[in-house]
Amino acid sequence: MEIKIIDVTSTTKPTAKGSYIELNVSFRDLGTGRVSGKKIMSFTNKEVFEVLAQAKKDDEFTVKAEKDGNFWQWTAITKGVSGATGANKPATAGSPGHTAPRSNFETPEERAQRQVYIIRQSSLSNAIATLTVGAKATPKTEAILELAEKYTQFVFGKTADVSDTVQQDLLNFRTLSEDIPN
Repeated sequence: MEIKIIDVTSTTKPTAKGSYIELNVSFRDLGTGRVSGKKIMSFTNKEVFEVLAQAKKDDEFTVKAEKDGNFWQWTAITKGVSGATGANKPATAGSPGHTAPRSNFETPEERAQRQVYIIRQSSLSNAIATLTVGAKATPKTEAILELAEKYTQFVFGKTADVSDTVQQDLLNFRTLSEDIPN
């Protein structure tokens, strides 16, 4: 990644055993044109920290970043850029060296799975609430799971294990707007 420094501020942070320095680096990604910020601590990567501690506005750097868990860590930095994506010429989609940004939005499959989780969680909560009303003993886990599954199946329109009378009652159920006179 090639960046152009906008600003670097330094803050000393106290700890129980002394202190450390935190750099707040504001920069423009020369590949995408996006302005971002990055916190660099004096104890994480000393080489990167030392280079950025000396950085001035409009300095350009090539940064190597590696994913560490959920975060991108800057593992190496060199002054200067290759020139292919200089400050006056950000890369555009389809140009060499440009990778399209990955979306942070859920895919339709992920959204559908999340809805299933929500329905199952709600069914569990309602099964517990149903079985604990007036109960003298704690309901058995199997009973809770069985009722929760019935609720889940009902939400998905699969009511085969519900009696015919209950199914007919549900089909005849009027909505609130039908009960309110005009």
